[in-house]
Amino acid sequence: MRYKAGIRAYEVKDYARAYAIWLPLADAGGASAQFHLGALYFEGRGVDRNLGEAKRWLRRALEQGQERAQFLLGRVEAQISSANG
Repeated sequence: MRYKAGIRAYEVKDYARAYAIWLPLADAGGASAQFHLGALYFEGRGVDRNLGEAKRWLRRALEQGQERAQFLLGRVEAQISSANG
């Protein structure tokens, strides 16, 4: 499975490869891939850190029932609020 190949890439810290694997899956509606893209953007792993993109991907994952996205989305929103406040 492509998704699991992304997990393996992430585990060996090949974040750019994980991103490349998960992006088409996330675009196709894969909630787990959307969650992981949100995490990569939040952490700045394999991509430039971008809280707006993290929020977008995590929100999409949460809308599809990926409940673990809720906690990370809360952290993203808190950081956005503190940066704007």
